[in-house]
Amino acid sequence: MREKTKSILITGFEPFAEHQTNISQDIANAFAGKVTTFEQNNCSYELNWQTEILSVDEQGSAQIANMLSQKPNAFHAIIQCGLCENCEHIHIETKARNRLDMRVADNAGRFLEGTVIIPDAPQELLTSIDLEALHLESFPYAKISDDAGAYVCNETYFRTLWACKNAKQSIPLIFVHLPFSNIVAFAEQEAFIQKLGESFLTL
Repeated sequence: MREKTKSILITGFEPFAEHQTNISQDIANAFAGKVTTFEQNNCSYELNWQTEILSVDEQGSAQIANMLSQKPNAFHAIIQCGLCENCEHIHIETKARNRLDMRVADNAGRFLEGTVIIPDAPQELLTSIDLEALHLESFPYAKISDDAGAYVCNETYFRTLWACKNAKQSIPLIFVHLPFSNIVAFAEQEAFIQKLGESFLTL
């Protein structure tokens, strides 16, 4: 049996606005330094998970994009996570839009409405992942979404997709909006993220 070792990055955000915690931070921290293994198609995979917790501001939104510019081959896949205050499912975001339209200030006090994130960039960018190949029907609490909002989550996703596009990288990259754990249990969300990472690396 063949053996492959892969590096996967998961990001979350610190608490913001009135929230004392952020499930995306908690989920990301659950994978910090974690090593998982699985087998598929006569191949044994070892996944080395790395974690970054981002600040909810412009600097945090650009952190992974800047990292990829400096180390374009640091990871085999990236899963970015954020809190969705009104979601009843896990939302797998298909696109990011080149816009900021904040309902509350970010953690640096920035409050922008109707603002372009990156001038001269496209109006929207799509994930390169074939979501139909992920077989999401086995996860009834997850759904595809085409609206990542217009706050720092969307900004982070757009900046990271743009960095990949400029570097001509085909790295699997997705943004996932997570509901509160009283809506979808923490253990179920953690299991979903792990399965998502495994799926990316065998597409």
